[in-house]
Amino acid sequence: MNIAYDVTHLVARSGIATPTGIDRVDASLAAALAARDDVTLVGTQYGFRKPFCFEGRKVGELATDHLKRWGESGNLPDDAETAVIRFLNQPAVDFAGSPVITGQRMRTGEHRPIRSLLAHIRHASPLSIPEGAIYLNIAQYLLEIPLFTRWLRHRPDIKSAFFIHDLIPLDYPEYFRRERQYRFPRIIGSAMSRAKVIITSSCTTAERINRYLVETGFPHVPIISEPIPPSPLFSARDDRRISDIPYVVAIGTIEPRKNYLGLINLWRQLVRSGRPVPKLVIIGRGGWENEGVMSVLHRSPALRGHVIAVSGLSDAACRRLLLGARALLNASFAEGYGIPVAEALAAGVPALVSDIPVYREISQGHAMYLSPMDGPAWAEAITTLTETHEAQRLSSIARSYIAPTWGDYCDRLVTALARI
Repeated sequence: MNIAYDVTHLVARSGIATPTGIDRVDASLAAALAARDDVTLVGTQYGFRKPFCFEGRKVGELATDHLKRWGESGNLPDDAETAVIRFLNQPAVDFAGSPVITGQRMRTGEHRPIRSLLAHIRHASPLSIPEGAIYLNIAQYLLEIPLFTRWLRHRPDIKSAFFIHDLIPLDYPEYFRRERQYRFPRIIGSAMSRAKVIITSSCTTAERINRYLVETGFPHVPIISEPIPPSPLFSARDDRRISDIPYVVAIGTIEPRKNYLGLINLWRQLVRSGRPVPKLVIIGRGGWENEGVMSVLHRSPALRGHVIAVSGLSDAACRRLLLGARALLNASFAEGYGIPVAEALAAGVPALVSDIPVYREISQGHAMYLSPMDGPAWAEAITTLTETHEAQRLSSIARSYIAPTWGDYCDRLVTALARI
C-alpha cells in the first residue's frame, strides 16, 4: 500500500519539550507505518501549489527522533522529577519548595514552527505521490487554510484520509479561545469536504461526527474507529515505590476543560477537614486560562505540601511517577479520547475518571467512574486511596485491562484503508 503521510505538523512541532496527545499520535503512527513491510511511505509537507515530498525513511526518522526526545531521561531522575520526589517524601508541614515546578526541558526547549518548516523544505525529494496512494493527515494542522490541500482536487486518484480527534470545540466552545470558535468549523469543513474516509479514536467520537454530517448536510463519509494504543513504555508493568506517603497523579494540559480547579478546591476542603488525603501531583504544561489554578497553588496555605504541579517531564519520568501512584485522576468535563487513562491502565495503575461515554468506552470497564460535578463522591473515593487494601483492590481491576498495541492498530488501519 502506498501512503502519502503528511509530516507538516511533525516538522512544525520540532523542538517542543513535552508533547500533546495529538503530537504523540502523529509521531507514533508515522513511526509504526514506516516500519511496516506492506506500506510504502512518501512524506508530504504543505506547499502553495503542491506538497513537497520526502523519502519514506525520512518520515520514520523524523517520527522516531521525536519519540526518543520526548521519552528519554535515562534511568536517573531529571531535575523536575527529583523535585517532585523530594516533595513526595516530605511531610506536608516540612515542605518549603515551590508548588509549581518547571523542568529544564521546558526552559531550554525551542519551538519555532515557521523556521522548522522552511528548513525542512531543503531536504525535499523529487519524488511524486504514487498513483492511487492514500493521503493521510493526522493532526488537522492548518486545515482552515484551504490552499494547502487544494492540490487534492487535481489528483482524483488519491484517496484522502483525515483523522478527526473530536468535535469538542463545537460542543463546548466555552473551554477554548474565542479564535478557536471561528477556526475550528473551517478545519472540520475542510477535512469533511476532502475526505474519502475519516479516522477517529472512539465510537463516541464517530457517532458525534455522523450527527455532524447530517446536521451540516455533508455527504456521508466512511469512518474508521480504532482505539489509540498507549506508548509501549507504559505497558511494562512493575512495582516501583517512590514514596511511603500515598499520592495520586493527574496528567494533562492545565486548562479549564480538564477541571483542575475543581480538583484542587476539593483538595483544599479535604486538607482542612483533617481527613486522610493523598498528595496530588499534577503533570502538565500550562495551557489556556490556567491562571486560576496557578494562583491557588501559589497562594493557598492549605494546599502547600499537599499539591504540586510540574511540567517538562520526560515520558520515562512520567511513567516512574505514575507507577508509584495510588491512582490516576481525570475529572475532565469533555474528552475525545484520553491517552493518560489508557497509559495508566496499561501500566496497571487504577484510574478514577469522569463518567463520560468516551472514558467508559476506552477503559473497557476497568476504571472507577464519577461525575465531574459530584464533589462528595470524588472526596470519598480519594480518601479511600490512602487505605492499602482499597488501593490493591483497584489495582487488581486495572491490571486486567488489555491495552491495544501499535502493531495491531496498524494491521486494522491498513486493512480498513485498503477497502476505500
